[in-house]
Amino acid sequence: YAESLALVDDIIRSAHTGEVLDSRRVREAASRITETIVRNPDALMLVSKLREKGPLTLTRALDVSIYMVVFGRFLQLPREDLELLGMLGLLQDVGKVRLPNELLEKKGRLTPEETALARRHVEHSVDILRDTPGMPPRLIDLVPLHHERQDGSGYPRGLKGPEIGLYGSLAGIVDTFDALTTMRPY
Repeated sequence: YAESLALVDDIIRSAHTGEVLDSRRVREAASRITETIVRNPDALMLVSKLREKGPLTLTRALDVSIYMVVFGRFLQLPREDLELLGMLGLLQDVGKVRLPNELLEKKGRLTPEETALARRHVEHSVDILRDTPGMPPRLIDLVPLHHERQDGSGYPRGLKGPEIGLYGSLAGIVDTFDALTTMRPY
């Protein structure tokens, strides 16, 4: 998706300046998109829905996905698990598409009611992925874990340490890292 966005920017820039398009890059991007859609037809559609919530939501999904794969690679996890982690990073917050834009774009602290509403994105993400054909069952099981914390202070279930597992813990670390290093309206 990110490569496709960059390619479209290049195509528009090339068209404006009269440059020749790089057909090899166009073919490569189309091939990657095709491979992704053939492997999992609805994944890119869900990512596209995130774009509708604004560039910050999409950028966050892409960043978290990249961090997840890099972290997993550092841990020398198998390639198929790296792909699972990449999908988890992309889609763990897809439930935000069901939250009001005013909530996602609010400047300042969220009220307790707004916080409770924002936390429902986890439930929404699980529902969306469960209703999406072709999603790996492990992905659906991992999505609700990215806000759980080792001491049990997380949500939605208040799980502790081993109950969260390696991939849930990894998702929580990456989610927190991204939250701490990215400017958000609230």
